Amino acid sequence: MGLFEDPRFAEGTNVVAKAVVEATKKGAKSIIGGGDSVKALNKANLGDQVTFMSTGGGASLEFLNNRLSIDAAYYDKQTTDDIVQVTASPTSGYNKAVQNIGKISNKGVELLVSGTPVKTKSFSWDISVNFANNSSKVLYLGGPNSITIDGAFPRWGDEVSISNVVGMAYGQIMGYAYTTDSKGQRVFSDGEPVQSKKVLPLGSSVYKQTGGVRNTFTYKGVSLAVLFDFKYGAKIYSGTNLLLYADGLHKNTLQGREGGFVGKGNDVSGAPNTTSVTAEKYFTDISAGGSDHIAEEFVYDASFIKLRSLTLNYSLPSNILQNTFIKGISVSLVGRNLWTVVKHVPNIDPESSLNNGNGQGLELSGFPATRSMGVNVNFKF
Repeated sequence: MGLFEDPRFAEGTNVVAKAVVEATKKGAKSIIGGGDSVKALNKANLGDQVTFMSTGGGASLEFLNNRLSIDAAYYDKQTTDDIVQVTASPTSGYNKAVQNIGKISNKGVELLVSGTPVKTKSFSWDISVNFANNSSKVLYLGGPNSITIDGAFPRWGDEVSISNVVGMAYGQIMGYAYTTDSKGQRVFSDGEPVQSKKVLPLGSSVYKQTGGVRNTFTYKGVSLAVLFDFKYGAKIYSGTNLLLYADGLHKNTLQGREGGFVGKGNDVSGAPNTTSVTAEKYFTDISAGGSDHIAEEFVYDASFIKLRSLTLNYSLPSNILQNTFIKGISVSLVGRNLWTVVKHVPNIDPESSLNNGNGQGLELSGFPATRSMGVNVNFKF
């Protein structure tokens, strides 16, 4: 196949994704994109598909006349020739190229335990617990140590991005951190924290552990189902908290409003920091209003436990409907996203995210999940 140019790829914002799909169907081996067009060349190494190699195993067990069941699985998957965007020489007239150079490993376990601890003629209690743990590691990016995921930049914090870094988990939040001394104390200069010399990985934006617990209690025609779920092991960069710092609306910015703020740590000489600066200067400088932006201050643990749903159901006894054409009627009260039991990030929902693509972990004034309550009426004919 020779060089081709298709104006359809200029439509919309997902230019590269459209080009990859179309070009690989036509046998292209590389994609180079820029401006309002996408060109495909046949003399590079873009394969027709990503390669997966995986090993694993599992087991399904039942005990006590099916009162207890266990399903467990283990997997070890390696993805090679993943499609990654890399920088192209400006002299080519393009700003990026897409190549098969990515290599990533995922290892994990999945577990589901279900049981009926109590079962009588009129009452039963059913419970199911599911848990999954995934560990990812970026193995190869075609030469560079890190590559920023396309479009994974926040509105505030120019140096912040979501990147893949060789040797680390997928989706690292990159940004400036606090400089610390050999004892782990923050270093200050003229009363303000010293920014790290370069951007550093501040944690993965992808959850490592997920799961949930569902309990269903049934007494005659009434049932109550309660679902708690959780996610652990991810970080989130909060643009909302950054702006609250900059505007003096975050509770942390109350410190030092009278008499000035003295940061806890040591100055560049190694002596305890005693220099006072105004609270306004300190908190605006490390947030959106200064040149010494410290992204680490706004990276939070995104773990949470939530009461995800609660359903109270009543089914009419069948003998009431015996002489009718209706076989069953049930009425349910349903609630979702009712309560965040545990979270570690202030002022926002930990599930808020600015980016809904591969670059997870960026938040800015995100709306929390809507709490909903309703009534369902179900007829069976």
